[in-house]
Amino acid sequence: MREAAAGTGIYVGTALNSMYLSDATYSQTAAKEFSLMTPENGCKMNFVAVDFTRSDYTRCKSLVDYAKKNSMAFRAHVLVWGAPDKHNPAFVRKETNATVLEEYMLRYINETMANIGSYPFAWDVVNEAVENNEPQTIKTSPWSAIDGFICKAFKAARKAQPNAQLFYNDYKHAAMAGKYKTKSDKVYEIVKTLKENNCGIDGVGFQNHIDISYTDENIEAIRSNMQRYNDIGIKVHITEMDVRCNHTVWFTDVCNVPKTWNTMMLQRQAEIYSKLLKVCLEEPNCLSFESWAYTDAHFYLPAKTGGRRSGNRAGAQNPYIMDAHYGKKPAYDAMLATLNSWDKSSSVSQYKLNPFFNKSGS
Repeated sequence: MREAAAGTGIYVGTALNSMYLSDATYSQTAAKEFSLMTPENGCKMNFVAVDFTRSDYTRCKSLVDYAKKNSMAFRAHVLVWGAPDKHNPAFVRKETNATVLEEYMLRYINETMANIGSYPFAWDVVNEAVENNEPQTIKTSPWSAIDGFICKAFKAARKAQPNAQLFYNDYKHAAMAGKYKTKSDKVYEIVKTLKENNCGIDGVGFQNHIDISYTDENIEAIRSNMQRYNDIGIKVHITEMDVRCNHTVWFTDVCNVPKTWNTMMLQRQAEIYSKLLKVCLEEPNCLSFESWAYTDAHFYLPAKTGGRRSGNRAGAQNPYIMDAHYGKKPAYDAMLATLNSWDKSSSVSQYKLNPFFNKSGS
């Protein structure tokens, strides 16, 4: 996969978890197949920050070292978690003084980017800060008490690492149509405003946690969304791709019947992966196609959604391009065929490979 993607102008990547890097099959397969990696958890604030005055970067730096050793691009995730959940440390969630929080956020961004260094070519600066539905736009979180916290976070990140590409990352906004349109439009307007106000943003991440009911119309609506971002000079990364058996019935066991996906289900999963990859290859501002793991042996959701804590590895969700034994699924084959058939001499690939285009602020 990695070799086939070389020269196309996009990265093919995966999230990796430091818990599994000691597994030779896991770590060696990732290095062979992917040109880019993102830390699943190791660089999040709740894994780094000890308290308001101390941080421990050991886990995050170990992932950077792995990427360097294997000549993989490193997409760092994430500086500020925009939702009110546990990915913000307990001491942050308990603090109610906006001044204290702002001072800490700015200091944390500066210290973290300085400690991790310049190897990451891109950072998710703010993640999942936008509400899914009307009427509220920004989620209520510790950081939302800070006036204009998103722009302030991006400005701090730009000052800390002037050459890094800085991204806003979120879910359920990639397709600007149907049930996704409300959030898609909200995220677009926020990114557009950040760009207009010179906050330092370079791009937007489309997470794409989806399922096999995702339609071709939705895929084309992702293309349209990429195009409107291109019109305002914003890059796009597909950041957390997975294609599950059923996303609409969270915390039920419906995907455990049947235990094994049938041929039609596996084929639809393959079509979705390959069609979205093709869209990314074709659109000039899409520079990375990444899944939120690559083997069904490891899935981040809890037991009732077929996650790794279910006792049967990824359960029946089986969302990735390799099975739990690292066998290549139809989705892998379809992606590889898409990459191999791509004309690397095309004008869009040559545009993406231009070093100027890949600089921050370009």
